[in-house]
Amino acid sequence: MIKINDISLTRRKILQTSLLILIFSMFNLCEISRLIQVNSIPQRIMNAPLLGRYGHSLVYDPENQQIILFGGYNMENGELDDMWVYDCTNNIWRELHLAKKPLARSGQEMVYDSINRKFILFGGSTRYGWSNDTWIYDSAAKTWTEVFPKNRPSPRGSVSMYFDPDIGQTILFGGYIEELEGADETWTYDYDDNIWNLLNISVKPRPRYGSRMIYDPVNQRGVLFGGRIIGYYKLNDTWEFNLLNYSWTQLDLPEHPSPRYWHDMVYDSAKQVIMLFGGSIKGGLSQETWIFNVTSNRWIQMNPEVSPSNRSFHKLVYDSENGKVIMFGGVKSGYSETYNDTWIYSFDENNWTKQKPQIVEYSPVPCFNIPIITSSLITLYILNTKKRRLQRSRKMK
Repeated sequence: MIKINDISLTRRKILQTSLLILIFSMFNLCEISRLIQVNSIPQRIMNAPLLGRYGHSLVYDPENQQIILFGGYNMENGELDDMWVYDCTNNIWRELHLAKKPLARSGQEMVYDSINRKFILFGGSTRYGWSNDTWIYDSAAKTWTEVFPKNRPSPRGSVSMYFDPDIGQTILFGGYIEELEGADETWTYDYDDNIWNLLNISVKPRPRYGSRMIYDPVNQRGVLFGGRIIGYYKLNDTWEFNLLNYSWTQLDLPEHPSPRYWHDMVYDSAKQVIMLFGGSIKGGLSQETWIFNVTSNRWIQMNPEVSPSNRSFHKLVYDSENGKVIMFGGVKSGYSETYNDTWIYSFDENNWTKQKPQIVEYSPVPCFNIPIITSSLITLYILNTKKRRLQRSRKMK
């Protein structure tokens, strides 16, 4: 025979069990909702625009087929630490909200390590001055990790940096140093050993900052162009760097872009050319588009009918999935205002096209309805089962 006290105790146990089920189901289904949210289609257009900036990082992520943007400098907000991804296929910018990330900065450099599938960021200008920290970004886990190499370059910004997939190391040259306004050091970074190594090279480019250096996979070399040195002297020399024998060689070319710095360059793997746009030149800023043929070692000026406005300290990136060159941001003449525009260059058409991307955020996926309904159904089932048992027991008395 079941007593009244036993029934009350049973009900309390049922309520306790239901509460545990409710908490467990809310946790698990909320977590599932969160995972769905990360890979879902953007749901809502944001009201706040993507801020204009210069001195930011812009790197292609081949694993996720998207472009990653980090940091930069905005005239009204100063150094930035926001992070965005650009989907070229759907023409969408989306902000990533990460708990841990590098300090707000501009003038840093970031490259993609295709062997370890990690992004490597170095240096830049922060509110505390020039930095020499090294950060690793894992786009699969969406996490930033600061690493602490025993040896590393001194604090600086506006360095030239690229990743050499044949050797599996990152190469850094030059940069702006407070006391010198330009460095001529060549460093390599080994991800596996987490160490920066200073190379002892006698023949090398002159000290500079604001130059650009791109990896040429056809000739397995780095190609450096331009920059600025002490005395506000701009350069237009072209150098190649061979990591196999640690050698710099200046190329003797019949034609080249005018002296400049804070331009940007990117390698187009489909056309096997290096593309250059803009930069700070004599008398102002440039809007020129140049192509460097890595096979013939020849600079060729392109004259597209439509071109982005004059700018410097912008960023270019090559989207290998869509075969397009994308440009974002930069600073206007007089350094009074920053750009937040997105452009795409077509080599076949020799034309720039300004994009009108959507700036979106992911709406939270409701994670309370399903757990509550689930736990309620389970509770009702348990109560109904207990009720039937009590009824059977009373009939048996």
